[in-house]
Amino acid sequence: MIILNILQGLSFSAGEKMLLEEGYIEEECIEKDDNTYDRIFLYPYRLYDMQGKQIDCIYFAEYCNYVIDGEYIDDRMIYEPVKSEWIKR
Repeated sequence: MIILNILQGLSFSAGEKMLLEEGYIEEECIEKDDNTYDRIFLYPYRLYDMQGKQIDCIYFAEYCNYVIDGEYIDDRMIYEPVKSEWIKR
């Protein structure tokens, strides 16, 4: 199993690479409303044993606010990350 302190010191791509090399499987993103941020996006990476039982789960969390996308003139809104981190739940 991976220790979170190690992941926190890595970039997203390096952390993801480490998890995948250790046998973790990337699963579908989970979106949640939040009191502090407009939306949290959780990207789960799960580790299973030989019988398919979950051993560990680590999430890459993006804390986002809903803002106007300045690249377009029609004032469309997007979720923009404010902060991100690796977490366990």
